Amino acid sequence: MRLKFFSIPLVLLLAACASAPPAGVVPDAVAEPAFTRGESWTYQLRDGYNDLLLRTYREEIGPVSGDFLSVWLSDDRQTITDESYTPDGNAIDVRAGRAALPVRYTPYYPAYVFPLQVRSRWKQALLIARAGTGPAIRATLQAKVDGWERVRVAAGEFDALKIQRQIYLDDEEFWRWGTTVHETDWYVPAIKRFVKREDKSEFIEKSGRFQNNLRRGDWTIVELQQYRPAE
Repeated sequence: MRLKFFSIPLVLLLAACASAPPAGVVPDAVAEPAFTRGESWTYQLRDGYNDLLLRTYREEIGPVSGDFLSVWLSDDRQTITDESYTPDGNAIDVRAGRAALPVRYTPYYPAYVFPLQVRSRWKQALLIARAGTGPAIRATLQAKVDGWERVRVAAGEFDALKIQRQIYLDDEEFWRWGTTVHETDWYVPAIKRFVKREDKSEFIEKSGRFQNNLRRGDWTIVELQQYRPAE
């Protein structure tokens, strides 16, 4: 039986409808993006086990200041909420995950460290506070840029940087060890965001019928449906 537990949303849910660059034409390094008020992305979030559609939502850049980005989030239930990101697009306060619950990352969720280059790596400690789950949880994120891949999603075909992350959560309990989340992004500079994101969660039981048994949690796939530049 598949267990569910605290999982990283992974944050930044939007979409693209821009044309992709020719295959093989990619930069040596990807600079920090410059976001513009009115840009928007629409994503669909699906269950990786059964391909069930769980959520469709749209994020639009609101007021841009020197300290953070204000993002307006709307979903298929017609709700509208505010989110905040760092100027380079890393999540601070978002409505993330399958249930779209408020999540705060302190100081922020380091999905990207610019400039992005093949084989670049980074590591950062952070706190994750998710509404209704008690105190904030300490976490450590490790990431690396694997390389360029051609990827196809509903919004089109793109040359994307494949970025892999592992997030270790300090949420150990008496019966299990802490959670590990494996997250993969396909980031496209032309739209300033990812076109696909996949994350899987797991932990190991300390005792029970099977000693040191690996238990799998949620498997979530997010894909870009549409990108609209600012008018």
